Amino acid sequence: YFTPAQKSAKLVFSSVNFKLRVWAINYAQALYLSNMTTMKDIEINIRTELKPGDIGYLIHMHGRIYADECGYNHIFEGYVCKTFYEFLNDYDPVKDCFWLAEINGAMIGAIVVVNRGADKAQLRWFIVHPQYRRLGLGRRLFKSSIEFCRQNGYREVYLETTAEQQTAIKMYEKAGFKKIDERINPTWGKILVEQTYVMQID
Repeated sequence: YFTPAQKSAKLVFSSVNFKLRVWAINYAQALYLSNMTTMKDIEINIRTELKPGDIGYLIHMHGRIYADECGYNHIFEGYVCKTFYEFLNDYDPVKDCFWLAEINGAMIGAIVVVNRGADKAQLRWFIVHPQYRRLGLGRRLFKSSIEFCRQNGYREVYLETTAEQQTAIKMYEKAGFKKIDERINPTWGKILVEQTYVMQID
């Protein structure tokens, strides 16, 4: 998928060095987004229906984005694959729910509610592509997942993250999540402090 600005840049730089063309396309995208102030300015579709290929792309997003931004290794990507495999074996579209954000069919963000039995749920695989942050998309996905939990009788919601994800943690804490546990994880290419947050829903 290319925005109009990206298409123009792609044509202009089609005959020059590949790396320069990629830089130009990404720069055009950044300029395009710099003029956007809210999601109302960009046509973003959010769907809850899971389709073939969605899981594979979510694994790709996690592997690539966390490697680029946080220095995670292939062990992390394997971990993500494993968690999705385990989840899909028990996937129930009534009790579990996906929110997949797209632009022209290209996935740019997601969050999932996973049923954990009785009245407990877990928020998982919360991600927004770097080029589409600061537009309110993350908050919209997060709020939709919490509202789903509330409407479907979940009384406890928990999530796992790492201490370096401070922007997300501030949003969790503002919503009412409290940290209940943390432990060291040295397996994803760096020493990380994994944390568990829990919120009770009245």
